[in-house]
Amino acid sequence: MNIFEHMYDSQLIYIREEARNNKDWKLSDEIRNYLDGKLIFIFDGIDGQKAYHLNNDYFKRKELLSETKLLSNRKYVEYKISENARFNRRLIGSLSKSCRNILTEELIRKIFPDSAW
Repeated sequence: MNIFEHMYDSQLIYIREEARNNKDWKLSDEIRNYLDGKLIFIFDGIDGQKAYHLNNDYFKRKELLSETKLLSNRKYVEYKISENARFNRRLIGSLSKSCRNILTEELIRKIFPDSAW
């Protein structure tokens, strides 16, 4: 029997964060590994830990892609997070460019109101 079985997931996430703050890496890793098995993946970042509560549907495409087929579920989630971050950066970059173009057009219209826009 696992000592974590009778605890709420939210409690385990909190205990893991406290364990990391106290540099209790063994307990932190045990909780992380236990939660991985429940498809709750916790990643640590500059702003603290972030938990992803997933279900089996999230992993359906994993087997279809050659680059992700052999990854563990944890590594697949890391891969997807990284892919999403890259997509968001590209999207924000293109939106910023579009916004700059729109703002530039607005300024030109204000400066030259009689021009043929």
